[in-house]
Amino acid sequence: GSILKLDALDYHYSEEDLFIHHVEATEHFQQLIMKEDVENLKRKLAYWIALIRETRYKPQVVREWGLKILLDLRMKIRSLQYFETRFSEEVVHQNLFWVESLDHFQDMMWTQLADLLHVVQYINTSSKRREIIEAQRYVMEHLHEKISMSEVAQRLHLNASYFSRLFKKETNENFVDYVLRLKMERACEYLDHSDYSIEQISDRLGFDSKSYFIRTFRREIGMLPTAYRHKT
Repeated sequence: GSILKLDALDYHYSEEDLFIHHVEATEHFQQLIMKEDVENLKRKLAYWIALIRETRYKPQVVREWGLKILLDLRMKIRSLQYFETRFSEEVVHQNLFWVESLDHFQDMMWTQLADLLHVVQYINTSSKRREIIEAQRYVMEHLHEKISMSEVAQRLHLNASYFSRLFKKETNENFVDYVLRLKMERACEYLDHSDYSIEQISDRLGFDSKSYFIRTFRREIGMLPTAYRHKT
């Protein structure tokens, strides 16, 4: 577990980019947290720790990668109900700074993931509008597909018009706008932290065509996907 020891100045670290795995790891953790799947969440964390150990990434890169994942997960889960967690970026950053081993890093990551898991469990058991939570969960788990409001309403056994009004009332956001916002956030993550082509990103987000994705991205984000990817 000493791969993160900062005093090992003669240790040979990999020059590979850990952040190419950022989106994939975040998606894995998010899906398992939303499903409240504790055992597989532990296994998935162990999988990524094993990869880090085997590849020998630089300590600071590992810390930044872990913090970025936790920040992104907090933002995604908070969007369920504008729900505040006990997560403190400053505290987590300080804890990561003092991490001395990969085992310590794994323990710290699990503590934060478990906290987010408890938030989801609380939301799922206390929400007065479980239909909205179920709809948001469905969207988060199916961003790779084309999502229609009528389809989601049908899954919830609700009239589409009623569901539309209910979603707006509970979240202060139209359902279609919510889906589009999450897709654009995921698109930005792919552009920032993956080597996927624009066409691959379009396919992975359920758009009918690359050109439609580009037009939508430009309208919502204010620039072309290629310009966003190469921004300074």
